[in-house]
Amino acid sequence: MNFLPDPDLLELWDTWVYIADAGDIHLFYLANKPGGAWGYAGHAVSTDWLHWTDLPEIRLRGDDGAWDGGPCGTGMVFRYDDGRYYMTYTGALSTNEASGLLVSSDLITWEKLTPDRPLWPRMAELPYERGSQRVAQSPAWRDAFVTRNPAGEWEAVCSARVDKGPAACRACLARCRLNGLSDWQTLGPVAHTGRYSSMEVPEIFEFDGRFWVIFSTGSMWGSRLDTGDRLATTGTYYLNSESWDGPYSGPKNNLLLGAGSGRMDGYVARVVEYQGEHLVYHHYAGKPTAMGLPKKLVRHGDGLALAPWNGLTALRMRPIDLYDWRALTFGAAVAGRWSADGPVVQGHCKVGSDAFVSAPIAANVDLQASVTILRGREAGIGVGFTQDARSSGTAFMMDAGNGRITVSQMDRWEHGNGLRTIELLDVVSRKIRRNQAYRLRLLLRHRYVELFLDGLLVFSTVLSTVLPGQSVACVVESASAQFEFHSCHELEPLARA
Repeated sequence: MNFLPDPDLLELWDTWVYIADAGDIHLFYLANKPGGAWGYAGHAVSTDWLHWTDLPEIRLRGDDGAWDGGPCGTGMVFRYDDGRYYMTYTGALSTNEASGLLVSSDLITWEKLTPDRPLWPRMAELPYERGSQRVAQSPAWRDAFVTRNPAGEWEAVCSARVDKGPAACRACLARCRLNGLSDWQTLGPVAHTGRYSSMEVPEIFEFDGRFWVIFSTGSMWGSRLDTGDRLATTGTYYLNSESWDGPYSGPKNNLLLGAGSGRMDGYVARVVEYQGEHLVYHHYAGKPTAMGLPKKLVRHGDGLALAPWNGLTALRMRPIDLYDWRALTFGAAVAGRWSADGPVVQGHCKVGSDAFVSAPIAANVDLQASVTILRGREAGIGVGFTQDARSSGTAFMMDAGNGRITVSQMDRWEHGNGLRTIELLDVVSRKIRRNQAYRLRLLLRHRYVELFLDGLLVFSTVLSTVLPGQSVACVVESASAQFEFHSCHELEPLARA
């Protein structure tokens, strides 16, 4: 939704960002060349997080026969005491994982410091997983993240496993102390909850008076992750502690960004301080993989949440007025009753479902509206619809009858009198009150769509195809509802889309 490399040259996966002194935003990403293995770091630069210039890729993979001669894994960039920039990377991915290091004086040209041996080799002894006790093909010693602890000392964490407990619950964050760049001393795990089978791409940081670790994993890796309001989740999770040293724990609903229903949409969220705020960036795992739009990290109750970033206004091309609304129907019988008065739409459908569709506006939109269910079951906003009788699109529905919010692919079926759900993409359990206005912000760009509800992210979803239409829809199902549109803007199209 934000940055997409030339697919003929590189494929994007995990991302990491470094903010230079001059304010330039350097994006690095684990990159795969067509027909190859993960052996490069792609590189692009921006001044606003939204418009990117490609830079030469950086080779991570070593020569055949070297310790890092196979596929490589994710890294990050830090500036050390000598003023130079260093990039970690994972060598021997999925076989004998360990951390290597590159160096640069300008963030552009990089030299490998570890061609012959890793800098942080895997500790294959207690308390970490011994070689004879491995429970998966990957030995899990990857994605090193380097930072300073509260005392100002350099430390690192990486994805690892402990040597005991159920096989699907051994994931931990290994920890080490940097006694200089050539001496990385492995310490005991800094975080282990006995809940996760993998804790990929970890970070540790201070925010709002507490210490936090984030990591990415999924239900498909052995341990199903239900988070209270979602089932079978995959994405980036968080834990927190009063102390840097732990213990770290979190609420059951600790998914920071991701999806449920067994889907893998947004993945590997990371945090960076930028102009006085903590921003979260991530990538989308759908095809094509792309970097997502940055979001603002906020405290919410006893945990974390994501809010829209004000800098997104730089993507807006023009304001749009919604007009010429039409109901979807076949023949003389109309499923619902509709009225439009300026920015306010009223809809009623006693039984079944109906949609009220605007004139075509734009393929990429930033839409803000309020939805109030007055009576009945559910109502919501759709995008990508057309005004013809066989319209289809994507709808975000608030279900007061079942206490949930859904995102679905829907269409108007010629053999029925109303909309039908083609595919239910994701579901969040949430109490929805009737006669309460809910503020929605919906961002659609190419095949990537996001929904914020009352200022907090609910869905980051990758659609299977580009939506067929360019209209907005008001949707009701066995309900009466009021829709009030606050703003609608066309967004710049995604480059290379």
